[in-house]
Formats: sequence, structure tokens, C-alpha cells
Amino acid sequence: MGGVGSGTEARYRYQHYGDRAGSTLFKDLRAGCRELGVPCEDSALKGWMHGNLARADILLVPGYDGFALSLLEAFPHLRWRPRYEGGRGRRRG
Repeated sequence: MGGVGSGTEARYRYQHYGDRAGSTLFKDLRAGCRELGVPCEDSALKGWMHGNLARADILLVPGYDGFALSLLEAFPHLRWRPRYEGGRGRRRG
């Protein structure tokens, strides 16, 4: 979960499906692939992610203040308690 602004097309579209960025879901899943029962080979894992994970986007018009955005991000954290969030390899819940 997280926000992206205008001019961050690569992060919005691709970052979490590869290993080039510092912290990605892809890296977290690959590191725990045996424990989680997901493919450990890079191309197979990417395919697994596209076929088995869902993504919810909340798109806002520019200009919302930081407080409103923080609240919008906090709700899914509280509701779903994501296992991987807040930094690579840090597990919650």
C-alpha cells in the first residue's frame, strides 16, 4: 500500500512485480517462497502474482491534503492487516 503522485508511472505500473526497486512485494514473496508455497523462480513468480493477487487502486484528483490521504491509506491497513507492508521483509500479523 502506498501513494504515488503524478510522474511516477513506473512505480504505479511495475514496481511491485520486479526486483529493481528497494522494497517490493515480489522480493518479499521470493524470499519466503518455500514457506508461502509460491513459485521461487522469477518468471513463474511474476506470473503467479498476476494470476493470483488482486490490486485495489484509489485514484484521486490532485490537491488532496496529506491528512486525507493518510486516512485513506490507514483504513486498509486496519481492515486487512497486510502481511508485508512497511518495508521489505518486515512481516506484520
